[in-house]
Amino acid sequence: MPENSSLTPRQYENGHGDPHRQYNQFLSYKTASGALAGKWCDMATIKIDNSRSFINSDGKTVNQISDRNREISYLGLSFDVTKGAYGGMKEFGNISLTMNIDDKENLVVELDQHFIHSQIHSSSYVSQYEFKIFYKKIVAKVAGDNTTATQFEAHLLARMPGYYAPLYIYPRIFEHSETGSPFTPLGNTDYSAKEQLDYLFADLPSKAFIDEASLNSQFSGFSSVSSKDIKRDETVLNANDVAAINLTENTKMIVMSGSTTLTTIVPFSQSSNGFTGCEIKLLYIGSSCTIKSGGTFSYSVAENGIFTGNKDITLRNGRVYKFLRYGTTWFLEDAGLEE
Repeated sequence: MPENSSLTPRQYENGHGDPHRQYNQFLSYKTASGALAGKWCDMATIKIDNSRSFINSDGKTVNQISDRNREISYLGLSFDVTKGAYGGMKEFGNISLTMNIDDKENLVVELDQHFIHSQIHSSSYVSQYEFKIFYKKIVAKVAGDNTTATQFEAHLLARMPGYYAPLYIYPRIFEHSETGSPFTPLGNTDYSAKEQLDYLFADLPSKAFIDEASLNSQFSGFSSVSSKDIKRDETVLNANDVAAINLTENTKMIVMSGSTTLTTIVPFSQSSNGFTGCEIKLLYIGSSCTIKSGGTFSYSVAENGIFTGNKDITLRNGRVYKFLRYGTTWFLEDAGLEE
């Protein structure tokens, strides 16, 4: 190979396979540059169905949905995301999704988003990234008819973060069940994972941006799931005779007992229960418990301390108290219940 040649030999280009699969963990795709905040990019279109084969009247084995329109029957995809090296703030996130059709002929879409890194460490910070999946049924199975199946069309969209910077995505997990279609790389078992991802995100850098107003009209009749709609399981935490309560992930309620003086409520993380606006309920069952006022004014309260209105609070057996987090302070909402 000549020294000035590219990494990928010419004879392997244009769909002839990937000779360097060991480097696939660095595979990336990017959108165009120049988008203002609030614009969207339709990154990928996916067709998913639950078609099976059957014997027709001529005795031939055929699929319930034409091969030409088929791609996959299941998709599991996880990728890291960041924006280009523009602007003053850099954030890395991870987006993971799964799609499959359940036994009631509904498309089950799970879309999850997690922080990896951010230069902003405020407890109230919300990620600039948002991804949506729009989907609708385009072929419906006829009940009792073994020759029909269900098919959905799904679109993966990303909200652009602004700064005129592109979005970069780095695939990490790519699982799918091909349908055996010879007409698209995504549905063809003879294509490599890289070739299938190249097909899935084809022409991404040249795709036009969509504004918020046009988004609703363009996807009229579609259902949607957003990465910002995640609802975690809410857990109940039991605490007995402790001065500091350490919240577990997604704690929404504390059951407290014993005789003690409560001074501190420590969040699990800013994304679970340490963000501004988070509310925690506390049910007290006991004979004597005091909440120690964290300071005489709200700005003098130590981190994760409780501001009770400048005085200690005696809890009553069987009462429920609410705490609202603002910044790094918990504010007692129902301070009047001790009367």
